Amino acid sequence: MKIGFIGTGKIAKAVVESICTSRLKDYLIYVSPRNESISRDLAGKYAVVNRENSNQDVIDKSEVIFIALRPPIYR
Repeated sequence: MKIGFIGTGKIAKAVVESICTSRLKDYLIYVSPRNESISRDLAGKYAVVNRENSNQDVIDKSEVIFIALRPPIYR
């Protein structure tokens, strides 16, 4: 499964870390560069996490997408 995250704040980080430390197998995670420090940290910490250059890259590579943006930002 290819899982994408648009937005990489505290909640997205917690969900990604939960997935990465679960028993789930055969998955890749793509994160947007929205929060540079969190996205780089996740990609460095977990081999299955890939930091992409744009939201569109995340969309293009993912089968399931989580939109983790606050309402004022997603507009």
